[in-house]
Amino acid sequence: MTDIKLIIFDIDGTLIKVGKRRIEASTVDAIANIKAQGIKVLVATGRTLYFVNPHVREVVDSDYYVTINGQCLMDRNGSILLRYDLPIDAVSRLHDFCVQHDIALGMKLSDAIYVTHKYEAFYAGYHEGQDVRHLILDDTLTADHYKTVEAPMGLFMIGDVEKIKEHADLFPEFTFATARSGCMDAYGKDVNKTKVIEEVMRRHKIPWEQVMAFGDGENDTEMLRKAGYGIAMGNAKSNVQRFADFVTKEVDAGGIAHALKHYRILK
Repeated sequence: MTDIKLIIFDIDGTLIKVGKRRIEASTVDAIANIKAQGIKVLVATGRTLYFVNPHVREVVDSDYYVTINGQCLMDRNGSILLRYDLPIDAVSRLHDFCVQHDIALGMKLSDAIYVTHKYEAFYAGYHEGQDVRHLILDDTLTADHYKTVEAPMGLFMIGDVEKIKEHADLFPEFTFATARSGCMDAYGKDVNKTKVIEEVMRRHKIPWEQVMAFGDGENDTEMLRKAGYGIAMGNAKSNVQRFADFVTKEVDAGGIAHALKHYRILK
């Protein structure tokens, strides 16, 4: 196959199994191979760039990073090229809801995640065994950094997130996507990863027909649907797999290399 010009990778559950720190060897080799063929690679993640695993940045070495579920496009050095802020009024209402239901809430800003409710619970659920208190900041005393300094581009909640699902109609401004058990992302209703992916595609004159996308989560479904070749990981849930053209093996079973061989991009 020679028509693929861009391959997009989600991170968690796609490039790296959740809880691990390094991309498996078959995927590292596969990415090196496709780059040698002149195919561009792109990371599209729900994470902020400062929480993208250094090994991912080293291996993928992309010119661009689609971050915060498409709310922000950054270059390889972390400069913001395009961003979409969440509406402050809606953020405030969701903050109040989280306080009422005792759900930890962190707000994704350009320099750090500012936690406005239940800091220690949020940190415990997000730090992944690293010392990252300089990147997860306690704003619980005033809970106003997002109002007075910088609007958030995304939100992350830890706790009884089923309460949010039950009352999602109260927050029509947001899309809610399960990140993992007990954790949920929120981002703009009219924003998803594809919105800023399309900016990268425009810059390089690449149509969706020449794009392959790999993902495993609810926040990947739109790019799987739009891509000429949408690949769901074997560990993706059925409600994600149904958007894909091909379901590959699980992330830690050589899933990416398997799909690339299936489409004869790798031998």
